[in-house]
Amino acid sequence: MICIPITAKTEQEALDCMETAAARGADIIELRIDCMESPRLGRLLSARKKQVIVTCRKKEEGGFYRGSEDERIALLKDAISLGADYVDVELSSGSDSIKMLADGRGSCRLIVSFHNLKETPADIGEIRRIFAELEGVGCDIAKVATFANDIVDNIRMFESVKDLKTPFIAVCMGEKGELSRILYRVFGSFLTYAALDSGMESATGQIQFSLMKDVYRADRLNRKTGILGTIGRPARYSRSFFMFNPVYEKLGLNFVHMKFEVDNLAAFLGEIRKLNPAGFSVTTPYKEQVIRHLDSMDENAGKIGAVNTISVRDGIFIGHNTDGMGAKKALLEKTAIKGKVVVIIGAGGAAKSVAFELSREGCRLFILNRTVERARQVAEKLGCGYGPISDLDKMEYDILINCTTVGMSPNDGETPVPKAQLRGVVMDVIYKPPVTRLLREAKESGCMTVDGLAMLLHQATGQFELWTGKKAPIEIMRESLWKSL
Repeated sequence: MICIPITAKTEQEALDCMETAAARGADIIELRIDCMESPRLGRLLSARKKQVIVTCRKKEEGGFYRGSEDERIALLKDAISLGADYVDVELSSGSDSIKMLADGRGSCRLIVSFHNLKETPADIGEIRRIFAELEGVGCDIAKVATFANDIVDNIRMFESVKDLKTPFIAVCMGEKGELSRILYRVFGSFLTYAALDSGMESATGQIQFSLMKDVYRADRLNRKTGILGTIGRPARYSRSFFMFNPVYEKLGLNFVHMKFEVDNLAAFLGEIRKLNPAGFSVTTPYKEQVIRHLDSMDENAGKIGAVNTISVRDGIFIGHNTDGMGAKKALLEKTAIKGKVVVIIGAGGAAKSVAFELSREGCRLFILNRTVERARQVAEKLGCGYGPISDLDKMEYDILINCTTVGMSPNDGETPVPKAQLRGVVMDVIYKPPVTRLLREAKESGCMTVDGLAMLLHQATGQFELWTGKKAPIEIMRESLWKSL
C-alpha cells in the first residue's frame, strides 16, 4: 500500500487534502495531527474515504506536537475510540502507554515505531534488535525509520527484515533512502509513504505520490521484479527512470529503474549483489572507475576503457558501452559523419566511447582536453589528433562535440567553448538542462545543434536490449522521454 501523510495545519486544509489523496488513488492516509491546530478527530475520521492512520509524532522523533506527553497519548486513545483504522505510537512512549493503547485498541491496529533521525545502524544485528523490541511490546505492525547517510544503508535495512514474522514497515529517510521507499513490496514492507505534492513531505526523502504510483509503479512491484538503476554522483539529474519505467509498464515487463546516488562505488557494488539486480546505467564520474569492480567486459567496452552499462547474468556483472553508438545515431539524424573533421572536447569516459565509435565512421578526429596528457592517451589508441582546448581557436572543423560536464546543472551558466569559436554542427552530451548554454549560443551563431537527449535516447535503446533481451521500442521510449520534460 502507498500511504499519503496529511501534514496540513488546519482542519479544513486536512479535509481537502484527504479528499485529494483519495481521488488520486492513495491506498491509505496518515493524519499527522501533530501538525494541526486543534484537530477535531471525530470530524476528520468521519470524512474519510480511505483507511486512516492517526499519528501524533513527538518532537524528539521528528514531529511537531507541542503539548504534554500525557495529552499526546490521550489524543491517540481518543483516535482509537473514534474508530481510527490504525494508530502510530513511538516505542519511546514507554511500555505503560503502549500497553494502554494496545489493551483498548479493539479493531484498530497498533503501529509501534522507532525513529533514528541521524543514521542507520551499521550493524544489522542492531536493527534486528530494534525490530525484536517492537515485536515484544505487542504491536500489530513494527515500524523502523532510520536516516540513510549512504545508499548501502537501504540494503542493510532490507537484510535486517528477512526473517520477521510480524508485519513491518522499514524505511530509510533522506535523499539516499529512496530505494527503501520504492522497493517496499519487493522486500515485504506493509506500506510505503509518499507525499501528496512537493513541499508536503512528512519526512525527508519522501517521493511524490504521482512518481511512486505512475512512474515507479511501486504498488505493483513484487519479489520477482528486476532491479535496475543509474549509478552516479550526482544521480539526481538522471532522466532514465522517466524513460524506462513507462516502457516496462506498456510492455508488461517486470522491471523497475531507479536512481542510485553512490558515494562509495566499491561498497555499493559489493552490497547491491545481495539484491540480485538486473543491471545498471553508469554515469559521471564512474564510467572508468567501475571497470575494476566488474567480472567481465564485452570487446567494445574493453577497447574503449569505459563502461556506461552493466548487465547481470547469473550474478556475473558484465560491462558494456552504448554511449558511442548513441552519439553516432543522434548525429546521423542531423548530418553525415564520413569525411568530416570532428573535434571532441574532453577525454573522460563519455569522450572515449564517442571517439571510439566515430573513429570507425571515416571521419578525421581530434581530441582536445584541458589536461593534454589525457587527450594524448585517448588519441594514441585511436590514431587521431589531440591537443589543448585552446587549439580550437585555430582549427577548421565540421562537427564539435562536448563530452565534458561543463554546463551541466546546477552550473548551467558555464560553457566549454567561447561563442565566437562555434560553427558547423555542435553537439552536447549533457541533457540536464536539455538546452545548454553551449547549444543556445551555437544556435544563435547559426549552427546546427544536437542535444544530449537525442544521445540519451539512442544509447538507452542498447541498454534496454542488453537488460531485457528484447528489441527496444524506440518510439515509445522517445515519447516517454519527452513526456518527462
